[in-house]
Amino acid sequence: MPLYYTDPNEFSLETDSQNIQAAVNAAHENGCNHVVIPRINGRTGQPLWVIDTTILLPSHMYVEIDNAHLRMADGVFCQMFRNSHADTPISATAEGQQEDIIIQGCGRALLDGGVHNGLREDTALKDGLPGIYNNLTIWFHNVKNFKIDGLTIRDQRWWAIAFAFASQGIVSNLRFEITDKSWRKGHPLNPEHPWRNQDGVDLRVGCHDIQIFNITGETCDDVVALTALAEHGQNQKRFEDIYHCHHLSSDIYNVDIRNINAFNNHCAIVRLLCHFGNKIYNVSIDNIIDATPMEHPVAVEEGQRTACCIKVGENGYHRNIPELGCQHGDLSNIRISNVFSNALTAVNLNCSVRDLDVRNIQVDAKGINAVSVSLVTGGAHTALDKPSNLTTLENILVDGIYFRSEQPEAAPVFVNNMRAENFRIMNLQYAGETPVQVLQPREDSQAIILE
Repeated sequence: MPLYYTDPNEFSLETDSQNIQAAVNAAHENGCNHVVIPRINGRTGQPLWVIDTTILLPSHMYVEIDNAHLRMADGVFCQMFRNSHADTPISATAEGQQEDIIIQGCGRALLDGGVHNGLREDTALKDGLPGIYNNLTIWFHNVKNFKIDGLTIRDQRWWAIAFAFASQGIVSNLRFEITDKSWRKGHPLNPEHPWRNQDGVDLRVGCHDIQIFNITGETCDDVVALTALAEHGQNQKRFEDIYHCHHLSSDIYNVDIRNINAFNNHCAIVRLLCHFGNKIYNVSIDNIIDATPMEHPVAVEEGQRTACCIKVGENGYHRNIPELGCQHGDLSNIRISNVFSNALTAVNLNCSVRDLDVRNIQVDAKGINAVSVSLVTGGAHTALDKPSNLTTLENILVDGIYFRSEQPEAAPVFVNNMRAENFRIMNLQYAGETPVQVLQPREDSQAIILE
């Protein structure tokens, strides 16, 4: 009878990580390329697998997590899974590219960060601690044809899933859970706040042709982030430069994001950000639901409120050198549709963008804006009277806003201090005396067209 999969319970090594890695290695060697991690751990007899070293996945590997609970061991500094070439000398080369890696959850497949290990962005590389990327749950670098599906990820120690120079992939049917609420003690600008930046899914520099869909639950920071921030290998302190693949494009493009029903702590459900000449284009975002519980307070500083359902760009992260920031045309061809928001802003435009199509935004009782062109970052989420960015917006269509906010400072559209060319707003339904609270384009701009 042919061998269809290997099971870590077939091995008798000292740790759960060693047994899982042995199953992966055996599946790779015997050619079945399929590992099933079952619910019961044969080594302990318990429904728990404790991970104390990273599980390394070769190409053409299918890991099936069958109703199993995998939890990071206390005090360790490692990822749960990564592709086997990552962090090796060939990882950023054409020869180092891997392919066909699948992590598939079945039933209640749970990846658990466990007790936080104290490694955060403010403590990384200090007092003997390693780099923050060691706290990723899943890390794929220079991988094509991949799939991550059917998982619940709980209390991720940093970002849950991150990719760089990854392509032709699917990330789907994920649920994020935050049970450790210590991150809600205050605002991240408060030095006593143990900020962990617990993103959900991050496409970093060089990712393309990827689908992300059916994502639910709660994250501490952005739920889905597309961030192209590499300085093309020049800044070796930046995560994306350490893993830069010079033979590949650094742009992020051809990304389809849909069916996101989630919320977070003062950040965005979907975020697009690029600087240093990197581009983001051909992105479709559809059916984004802000699931912030209604009993949560309105104030972002309470740490229980989504700031933006969708944040397009940001004037930051480029060392305050304007020529290194997002230039006009770097963010282009973005399609957004069906956004249901109680966030401060449903769609925030925070730097130059060209060819943006936004359709069908619904803002409910706790929302502030349907569309804003303003600085919405860090502790300034509610400072809508003090936008500071100079933005060029070209070929912008907003078609369909249903606005019924009950907040006293609410306005369907908030814009200030921008340069607009062909900016149209159509089919706006609202309650209140005026559809626009603040509308102050620059003197050299074309007037915004309200239809």
